[in-house]
Amino acid sequence: MHARLSILATAALLFFAGVPAHAAWELEKEGTTCFSTGPSDGEATISVVAFGPQTFLLITANSFPQERRTYPIALSFDDGAARSVNAEGHDRSYGVPLAPWLYDALHDSARLEVSTGRNRYDFALAGIVKAIDDILACSGFGSYSAVSAHVPQPIAGTAWTILDPIVGTNDCAVRRNGDAIDTTLGLNKSGNVVLSGGRSDWAMPAATVEATLGIGDAAPVEIKAGVFTNIVIVTLDKDQIEALRSAKSLKWTFTWGLFAADVTDADKALDALRACQEKRHKTP
Repeated sequence: MHARLSILATAALLFFAGVPAHAAWELEKEGTTCFSTGPSDGEATISVVAFGPQTFLLITANSFPQERRTYPIALSFDDGAARSVNAEGHDRSYGVPLAPWLYDALHDSARLEVSTGRNRYDFALAGIVKAIDDILACSGFGSYSAVSAHVPQPIAGTAWTILDPIVGTNDCAVRRNGDAIDTTLGLNKSGNVVLSGGRSDWAMPAATVEATLGIGDAAPVEIKAGVFTNIVIVTLDKDQIEALRSAKSLKWTFTWGLFAADVTDADKALDALRACQEKRHKTP
């Protein structure tokens, strides 16, 4: 999981190491990380960087802090109203996941203003949409439209959906969106159920955090969850899986808040997940 955070560090190191001058939005690759650096306003530079199918807008400046944590920033497009977002900060870089609303704003706008509270930075956006497609193609995922078109399909009779497969893989996942937190279930290489909860407004550095997880009516238990940007991940044991099959709700408690999820029909979702995985990994 910590390897994912190296996206921010890699891009920042390349920027501060003095990458040779090149045209704005020229595609580059460092190891398995594809990225493209855009224009500078004289103090800060924007880039787009991909780790698998997840893409980040990256803002880098010498004046940004090095501490690894979440930072509030504001984005404004073509002098419109500013939108507050959380950015994942590390090594003088702020990373914002490329959610659909952000892609649409980048696609439709000519300029971006980034405010960090005390300072503002202004960037031209010409060429950024092609840059996003280029880095996704470099990572093996085609264009942004191809990735975003690969949407989950409904699981009949439930509020769950299934990704068959997860884009860029031969694995499946099931998902149920919620008002407070979204829930996703997958299987790891050992066949164990992996539970993740996520919110689009989270932007947290990779870490292992202490939390509690309550499944159904059972008392919450202490867990250690992996965190990356906007998701938390935990592997369930057999008792937790059995409890989940009949549960109506999940309750996550972190140092930053309590989040409840409706998981009604999790048994049907788990059955669909295993059937999908067996189909995709069936030996000819």
